[in-house]
Amino acid sequence: MNLPDFKVRPLTPFEMEAGYIFFVLFFVLLFAWMAWDALKRKVDRRRQLLHLVSEHAAKTELTHEEAELLERITLAEGIFPGLRTFEREVDLLLQQGESADTIHRLRFKLGFNIPKSGHRLFSTRECEPGQDVTISIGSHVWKGSIFTVDERFLTLRIPDDAARTLVKPGAEIKVGFWRNFDAHYHFRTNVREQETHPLALIHIDHPQSMDRRQDRESFRAEIHWEAKVVKVNRVFGNSGPGTAIPSGDPLSVTVVDLSEGGARFLPIPGIREDDELIVSIPMADRAHPLRAPARVISAGKDDIRCRFENLSMHEKDEIHRQILKLTTQGHALP
Repeated sequence: MNLPDFKVRPLTPFEMEAGYIFFVLFFVLLFAWMAWDALKRKVDRRRQLLHLVSEHAAKTELTHEEAELLERITLAEGIFPGLRTFEREVDLLLQQGESADTIHRLRFKLGFNIPKSGHRLFSTRECEPGQDVTISIGSHVWKGSIFTVDERFLTLRIPDDAARTLVKPGAEIKVGFWRNFDAHYHFRTNVREQETHPLALIHIDHPQSMDRRQDRESFRAEIHWEAKVVKVNRVFGNSGPGTAIPSGDPLSVTVVDLSEGGARFLPIPGIREDDELIVSIPMADRAHPLRAPARVISAGKDDIRCRFENLSMHEKDEIHRQILKLTTQGHALP
C-alpha cells in the first residue's frame, strides 16, 4: 500500500504574524482571567468578612465605633480576629490615635478580657488585677501586684520603700509572675509614671513580648507510657454539682508529661476542650490504677492537656512518688 507523499510547505509571513498575534493574545487573556479571578476572590473574601463583622456586631450589640474598629482589624488581618491577631493590632491602633476606651470595650465584648485557665498569654493586657508579681532593678527585688490593666499601660502596686529609692519614671525594670496551670512569665519595660499617694503605684509600658518559661510549681516528669481515659457526663439533680457518670469505653492514651497537678497526652479523636475525664494512672505501689478526675484545658493537634481536680493529698503524694520512680528508673512502667 502506497502512502500519499505529503509535503510541508513553509508558513507565509502573514500566517506567521497571525500565529504570533494569537499566541500573545492567548496569554494576555489568560493573565487577565487570572487577575480577574484573584480580584473576585478578594472581593468575595472581603464580603464574607464584612458579613461576619455585621453578624457579630448585631449579636454582641457593638456600638458604631466598636463595629468600625472590629471591621478595621478584620480587614487588616484578613481573618476574623482571634486573641493573638487582636493583640497584634492593638499597639498599631493606639499609635494611629484610636481611643483606648473603644479598644477596651471591644476587647470585653469579644471575650478577650480574661484568658482561659491553662492558655498562654500573648500580651500583658490579658493580665488580671490582683496578680502577684516580682519587680527587680539590678540586684534589688520587691514583691508587688497588678493594680489595674489599661490598653495603654499596666499599673503595679509596689512597696513604699521601692517607690522611695530606685523605681522612678524612666527606669527600666524587670517584672515576673507565675500564672497557675501555665508557666512563668518575665519581661522588661520602662516606668512611665509614678504615684506615691494614697498608694505607691507605677504605670509601666506594655512590653512588645514576654519570655514564657515552662518551669512548673509541681514536680513533673516527661514520660512516654500508656494510660486510660474515659469521658464523663454530668447528671444534674435539684441541687449540687451533679453526678459524674462515665460515658463509653476507656480510651488508651500515651502520656508524655505528668505532675500532681495534671497530665499531657498525645491527641486522640473525640476529646475536646472543657471535657470532663477520669484518667486511670498505673501506680507501682497499688494493685489498681489511680482514677484521677480531670478537666481538659486545651485540646490541640499536637497534644491534649488536662488538669486534675479534687485529688486528696494522699493521691497527690502517690503521683509524686510515681514520678520519682519514673525519673529514676528510666521511665519504666510499673
